[in-house]
Amino acid sequence: ETRSFWGSNGWTAWVRLATVNDVTTAKNEVLTALDKKVDPLNEFRKNLFNKLNGFNSVRLKLVGDSITWGANASNASSTVPRDKTMNDARNTTDPISPSWANLLRKYIAYTFGDTSITEDRPGSAYTKRKKTISIKDHIKSFSFKTASGVAVSESVALQVITDNASAKNGETMNLLGANFVANRQNEFSFDIVADNVSILYSAWSLGDENNVCEVYVDGVKAGQFNYYSATQTFDNEFTTSFTYGKHTIRVKNIATHASSYALIQCCATEQKVWVINEGINGSYTGDWITRGLMSATVNPYDDFVLMQLGTNDRGTKGVSAFKSRLKTCVDLINSLSNNNAKILLLTSVPDSPTNALNHAYFFNMQTVDTVISRVAIELH
Repeated sequence: ETRSFWGSNGWTAWVRLATVNDVTTAKNEVLTALDKKVDPLNEFRKNLFNKLNGFNSVRLKLVGDSITWGANASNASSTVPRDKTMNDARNTTDPISPSWANLLRKYIAYTFGDTSITEDRPGSAYTKRKKTISIKDHIKSFSFKTASGVAVSESVALQVITDNASAKNGETMNLLGANFVANRQNEFSFDIVADNVSILYSAWSLGDENNVCEVYVDGVKAGQFNYYSATQTFDNEFTTSFTYGKHTIRVKNIATHASSYALIQCCATEQKVWVINEGINGSYTGDWITRGLMSATVNPYDDFVLMQLGTNDRGTKGVSAFKSRLKTCVDLINSLSNNNAKILLLTSVPDSPTNALNHAYFFNMQTVDTVISRVAIELH
């Protein structure tokens, strides 16, 4: 039996919002989530902090529809062209348009960065900060070798990393010259996801004019620095830049003087934190699967993918089909990011009463939110 009521648009079918069973089911799902002791926001914050405390630059990618894009925010950009492709217009990255994406970017810039926001392409902008990398504190991320190529253990390497109040970072590591007779480190290496790296060192008079360290990026010599000086100085810096990605940095002391060794203070990088808004106006989960939107943007360098899809899925038949597509999107993100990305499933605000009665929709936002919640619980 179909029930209806008389309203401003004539006879209109009632829309069921919830039954006792619906409320009970929702309650049980919440209790299940609590049993897992999962607080999504705290998990996100913890993982973000962990990333920021490491060497690497960080990328947060936003996948979504017009809500993610920034529709209805003031001072938004033009939405033309709008063809449901990655060539669609993007909203400004300037927080003068206070979309949730831009406010997130501003929060990160002011909390973790230097408050700057630099747009490198439409929809994509980053903040930055100077990040010092202590060899002692991150010893497990480094590898060491003697001049003859024999691996040096962490415990042995640590024996020549000492406190040094003259160094800005408070410590120095002895990096022995090529002819220094000792089974200690003559070179060190580490991996970094970035587009730049710096080596900080002290220059001094021990040795001679051949006090040289070479720096390699992915096996190719990027440059060298000379650490000989009649007067000792600290906080000297060698910097090199490269294409953004994962790179292996190697520093080797080729000094020939038998008593020469370099005092390496630390490594550093201009760490960048991106918020990349890939919201596509009018898109639904199917577009991100069949039109290749997901494969056109998600990659192994994405650390976090925040997916806010489902609003436009209301125009498709079948809640179970929507749930299946949502899971497929999650699988795609995992595959395309090589399981590197942490995935956050986001929901939107509830329907307005008028919007909920729109006959173009087969289900409402409450259903969308419920499906997203269930998928998050099932896949956690």
